[in-house]
Amino acid sequence: MCILLAGCYDGREPIVLEIDQINLVESDVYDDYFNMTQAPFRIDSIAISEDILTVTIRYAGECEVHEFTLIGSRARAGSQPPRMYALFLHETRGDTCLAGVQQSLIIDLSPIREWQADADSVTLWVRNSPRSVLYRY
Repeated sequence: MCILLAGCYDGREPIVLEIDQINLVESDVYDDYFNMTQAPFRIDSIAISEDILTVTIRYAGECEVHEFTLIGSRARAGSQPPRMYALFLHETRGDTCLAGVQQSLIIDLSPIREWQADADSVTLWVRNSPRSVLYRY
């Protein structure tokens, strides 16, 4: 699943679109995504409430619909609580506009809970995020 975004940042609250779900992949697939060149964007904030991750992002665009997909690695880290590494894929669809766009991404993290059923929390490290977040369930 992915989130499609479009809009110009005009100083108002960021636009929130549909709820998406994290995509869990095996570590070798995650490594392939990690090594891909991505269109630039900045994560301004990240927070979790219950099963929902809210990420506010900023990027240049406006002329095309942008697509963001959250990918999480199924690799198990031997820490307590377990760590999960994740990253956003950013597809610009060829957008060359330079207007500043701010969007809020809403992601359902429940697949992590189902995958890590033997734990009651996971530390989520999202690439390019200003901090990690603890997902308790």
